[in-house]
Amino acid sequence: MFSLTHPDGWQLDTDPERIDRATFGWLCDLYVDPQARGRGLGTWLAGSIRDHLAGYGVRRIALSTADAHGVYAKLGFTPAPPDGWMEWVNER
Repeated sequence: MFSLTHPDGWQLDTDPERIDRATFGWLCDLYVDPQARGRGLGTWLAGSIRDHLAGYGVRRIALSTADAHGVYAKLGFTPAPPDGWMEWVNER
């Protein structure tokens, strides 16, 4: 689990990621507190998780988002059916 915590102690976001210990990861529940948004924390956290999972040999990460497509697109995630889903494919 990855998490960011404000120096005052309140949690800025959370992200339980799931992997099958083989080739697939699922990024879920990445949430940035409204007071902390606009600082690139969500992009940084999602990128860190993507890189961490790639280090395990994960070749595909899936996620679903209603409104943060731009955040994930910056990190190489692309739309995948059905609507709202995105995926990152490690082509190395």
